[in-house]
Amino acid sequence: GGGRSGDGGWLRSAALITVTSNDTLRSIGRHRMPLIVEPRDVPIWLGESPADDYRVRLLLTNTVGNAVLRTWPVSPVVNAAEADEPACLAPLEQRAAV
Repeated sequence: GGGRSGDGGWLRSAALITVTSNDTLRSIGRHRMPLIVEPRDVPIWLGESPADDYRVRLLLTNTVGNAVLRTWPVSPVVNAAEADEPACLAPLEQRAAV
C-alpha cells in the first residue's frame, strides 16, 4: 500500500487484515487467518479496477477455498524464534527421517 508522506513523496506501508478462518484452518484450531486476495481480485483490491462497495465487502468476507491451503504436522521446534530455517516447514515424518 501507500500514500503521501509529509514531504509529498510516497509513503510505503502495509497492513495485515484477518478474517474468519476457512474450514481447513478451523480444523487445526485456528479461528482467524490472513485475508488472501485471489489473483483475479488484485486489481479491485488495489483500486486499479472499478468496483462497487458490495464487491469490495465481498473480498473482505469471503475466505479462500479450502483447496488453496494445505496443512501438515510439523515439529514443535517451529515455536522457537531462533529455529528460523526451511526445515521447520518439513512434514513431521520427513524431518524425523533426516
